[in-house]
Amino acid sequence: MLALSKYLYIVDELKWAFINAILRRNVKEAIFWITEYYESGYKEETWKLLYVTYSCFYFKNYSYYLKSIDKKYKMWLKTKDFNEILNI
Repeated sequence: MLALSKYLYIVDELKWAFINAILRRNVKEAIFWITEYYESGYKEETWKLLYVTYSCFYFKNYSYYLKSIDKKYKMWLKTKDFNEILNI
């Protein structure tokens, strides 16, 4: 059975839509997709998606940013505040 999001998007396609938006530097669209994913109950998985996206596409040129992401993740573990994700 297909996993569906809150508004009935196919979850796998939702993740690819987020990555595609990030790579095209479309911030509003990326925020839409990551919000849909997070609010559909994929809270921990959202962080995994962020780390994978960063590792695959940005780590080579922006390795220093990993500390910032780790810091935001630790804050999120304490607060569960979605703004920590948006700040990334």
